[in-house]
Order: sequence, then C-alpha cells, then structure tokens
Amino acid sequence: MTLTLNNARRFLGTVSLSDLPLLLFMIVYSFLLFQNLGYSSPAWDEAVQMQSGVDMSRMAPSFFSNPIYTIKAYIRWYPYFPPLNAVLLAFSYAIPGISEFSARLVPVLLGLLGLAVTYFAGRKAWGRTAGIIASITLAATPIYFNMSRVAMVDIPVTTFFALSLLLFYSGYEHKKYGHLIFSGVFLAIAFLAKYPALLALPIMAAYMVLKRFYFRNGLSWRAIACFSLALELALFLVLPWTYILTTTTTRWRGWYKQVEPGKEYKWL
Repeated sequence: MTLTLNNARRFLGTVSLSDLPLLLFMIVYSFLLFQNLGYSSPAWDEAVQMQSGVDMSRMAPSFFSNPIYTIKAYIRWYPYFPPLNAVLLAFSYAIPGISEFSARLVPVLLGLLGLAVTYFAGRKAWGRTAGIIASITLAATPIYFNMSRVAMVDIPVTTFFALSLLLFYSGYEHKKYGHLIFSGVFLAIAFLAKYPALLALPIMAAYMVLKRFYFRNGLSWRAIACFSLALELALFLVLPWTYILTTTTTRWRGWYKQVEPGKEYKWL
C-alpha cells in the first residue's frame, strides 16, 4: 500500500479559503521561531543531542559497510537516547553544515508540522474552527514554542506521536484502514525518538473500549485486524534497535532505576 498525492489529499481534506487564517498564523509563527535561532549557546542536554548528530554524521559512511558495528558504537556513546533525533540532526548538518542553527532547524520544522497535525486532528473531529483554535492554542504554549527552538527529542516525539494518533483516529473512525496501518509506522518512529511514545498504545486501546462499551458502537473486525497489523509493523520496525540495544550494554537500565518519585534527577 502506497501513499499517493490523491491519498494525501483525501486524508487532509479539501483546502479552502477558510484555512487562510491558519496559514497566515503559521507564517508569522515560523518567523518568530527563526528569530536568532543559532545565536544562543546550547544547554547541557541540547549539547549532548547536537554532538550525537555530529557523531552520527561521521559514522554514516561506515553504516553501509558495517551497520551492526556502527549501531553498537552509537549505543556505547549514547545508551539513553534512541537514534532518530541523531539521524535527523545528521541530515540537517549535511545541508548547511554543522552549527547551532542547523541543529535547531530540525525542531523548528517538526514544530510547525506538529501544529499542522493538531489542526487536521481538530478539523477531522470537530471542524475547521476547532482545528484552528487547537493549533493556535498549542502554538501559544510557552513550552512548545521554547522546545521548538532547541535540538532536543521532545518536539520530534510529540509530532510523530500526534501523527500516529491522528492516523489511528482517521482510520478507525472513518474506516480508512490504510491510515490505521500507517499509524503503526509513525508510532515506531515516535518510539525511536523517545521511548515514552509507547503511551499511545493505552490511548488507542481506551478509545476502542469506549467506542464499544460507552458509545455502544459495534466492533469493526476489519479495523481490529488492521490495528493488529499496525502493531506488528511497529514491532518489526523497532525490534532490531531494541535487540541490539539490550544485548550491547546494560547502561540503559539506569533509566528506570533513576526515574523514581523523590529521587534526585541526575542520570546524565
């Protein structure tokens, strides 16, 4: 199954002049995001992420000749971080060069994509006005604006997490089973950005349970089958990374030992 231009247009719906206010807002918002983007020095966490992109770009040639060695080298250096953000940063460095601006270009673009995803989610559920209000409300959140200007994993995982939920909702609610399957792809991508993306699974499960027992809608066995296929596809995409990570080092275990109530946050 392939995503074509016509499929994308059907998924997004008809674009009309009613969407013009959001488009103008996105232009102004992108201007604000790009203001002095590469000016400030990176904080500690951001510096680690930026360096992971540098190392990923330097290891890229060896990936095609010895992929297992390259992945294990990355894991030894960054056992706590999934690889997606480093890969995105490496691609960004390849175009304008290694700099703070290049690194922060990734969250800026994904932050704008996240606003678009929020708009289309609200529009599909409650109409254009709701979509515009939801997108502007998210954009006005200080933490979303600030994190869209730093090269951390939070905006990538947020955007792909939201895109996975949007595809799931569109597929399950409107019987677009191709969307339902692709929700598993973007769930895997979100997981490879940051592991808490797995929280999408109980959200999806709760939605299906509510539809069945609270709203008294009958189960669509075709939707259940496509959702099962989506989960299998997601597992297929994340299993190689998970297996290599867990067999290469045990340092990742320090994550769940450190993140406990009342414990000082100092795992880095």
